[in-house]
This record gives sequence, structure tokens and C-alpha cells, in this order.
Amino acid sequence: SGDPKGKLDYAFGYTRSIGWELYLAPLPRLAAERSSAALESGSEPDFVRSAIRKRKMAPPDRAGVAWPWPLKISTLGRFEVRRDDSPIRFEGKAPRKPLELLKSIIAMGGRGVARERLCDLLWPGAEADAANLALDTTLWRLRKLLLVQDIIASDDGKLGLDPTRVWIDAWAFDREYDDLQVALHRTSPGAVDASIARHAEAILRLYQGPFLGSEEPRRWALGARDRWQSRFLRSLADVGRHYEIFDMWSQAIALYERGIEVDGLAEDLYQRLMRCHLEHGNPADAARAYRRCREMLSLQLGIVPSAETETLFRSIYRR
Repeated sequence: SGDPKGKLDYAFGYTRSIGWELYLAPLPRLAAERSSAALESGSEPDFVRSAIRKRKMAPPDRAGVAWPWPLKISTLGRFEVRRDDSPIRFEGKAPRKPLELLKSIIAMGGRGVARERLCDLLWPGAEADAANLALDTTLWRLRKLLLVQDIIASDDGKLGLDPTRVWIDAWAFDREYDDLQVALHRTSPGAVDASIARHAEAILRLYQGPFLGSEEPRRWALGARDRWQSRFLRSLADVGRHYEIFDMWSQAIALYERGIEVDGLAEDLYQRLMRCHLEHGNPADAARAYRRCREMLSLQLGIVPSAETETLFRSIYRR
């Protein structure tokens, strides 16, 4: 069969049937890549995960959330830490400061974060020695909480999470965003690149809302929240523009609708949705999009739509 998934299903189905967990043992990198592909396609996931764990297989560069990571951290739309695919639960009150340290490391990129920067953000105003002692104590508590050996590296005065042992949705989101920008720039005029839709789908799946969800953002989280939200909205705008160029109005409308489901206050998405409905010959749907925008802005922010949105709405009745 020429179907890649069919080939993976057959190959790993046969491998499981003979219990060959040491498949491709002389080629560990290839074994990891094939294992990752099998997990992403749903081919024999239980067998593949078991083989990965028993062989302590290192993940390939593009391993996704289906890989059996020792630790998985979700930060976009919610905050959740999963160890061996089970959420970490706390008896009683959650340990606030260790989790705050973990969140702040991720907010600043997750790797190579200077200790001095963390001390300034988490213990502002404290003397340097006291802040460093507090950081060491909190780091010890965090490592004890996560229970994954060497998951947080400390090197040359910097802290970071091990990318071979932890999956973070924000990291995966950034990879998809970068890949999307490459795909958009390499697309030839007059050609539709199918990979653009795949990257857009992945971005919509990964971005479930603002960084740390409904938590009241602390000072150190504001920049990270704005950055990922801006990347999300830019991605939708770029992909939507790509669809609009090729008169793919239904695809653009579906994209903007899904974006609004995630960020109901993104006025630019409502404007784009209204224009698409108008180009598609559906002024009533454009008017409904306007009313939805007006209601959300009024209820959530106590403001009215911008002059641009109002002008676009009035143009519906001039057509």
C-alpha cells in the first residue's frame, strides 16, 4: 500500500505479534523516528510505548505529545503537570512557590534562565544571598515534587528543563509557529501548500488559551502571555490571508471561527470573519459576527467595537 499509515500499521502490527521490542536496535535514531511516527498515527501505541520505556529510547527532535515523556506540562489555556501521563495531584494546598518557579522558568523560555533573573522576579527586593538561598530551597522542593531525576538542569548559573525528558505545549507551539512561517514564505505564487493547513491545525490544537489560563497573571508572566497570544493571532491571520488569496472562503471562515472560540476578544478575527462572509455572499452571517463581537467586547471589557469594525458593519447594508 502507498498509504504511510497503512505501512506503519502493518509494520508495527507484525512487530507486536512476534514480540520484537528490540526492533531496529542497531539504528537507535531510526527506531526512535519510526516509533514517534507510529505513535502520532496511532499504530500499536501500547506496544510502542512499552518498547520505548523498556529500551529507554531517546525521543527524536520532532517527537510529539504522544511520546511517553516522563513529564508533560501544559501552560496554554491551563496549567497542568503530568508525570508518566498521570496528572500530579496534591494533598491539601498546592505548593505555590515551587510551582511558581516552574512556571517562571517556562515563561522565560524554559532553558538557560539566569538565576539572578529568577531571584529578581520571584523575590523582588530581597538581598542577593537571601534570594539565592530561597531559590535553592524552592528548587529542591520542586525537584522533589516532580520526582523525575535530573529534569531541571543547573549549569553555569542558569536553570532549564531537559528537552529530552519533558514535553511542554509552549515549546511545541513555537515549533509549529516557526514551521508555519517557513511554509508560508516558501509557497510559490498561485500554489496552495497543504502543509500550511496541517501547521494551522496543530497550532489550534496546542493553543487552548492564554499562558496559564485563567490564573491572575503575575508580572513575570505578562510578557510570555502577550507573546504567545500574538503568535497565535498572527498565525491565524497569515493562514487566513493565504486562504483568502485563493478564494478558499469556507476554510478561512472555519479558521476564524475556531480562533474566536479560543480568543473571544480578538476583534481582528471578527473583522476578518465579517469580510469573508461578505465575500462569500452571506451578509446575514457577517451581521451575526458583528453582533457577537459587540456583545463580547461589551460584556468582557465594557467597550464598544472599533471604528473600523463599525465601518465594516455599515458596509453590509450598502451592498
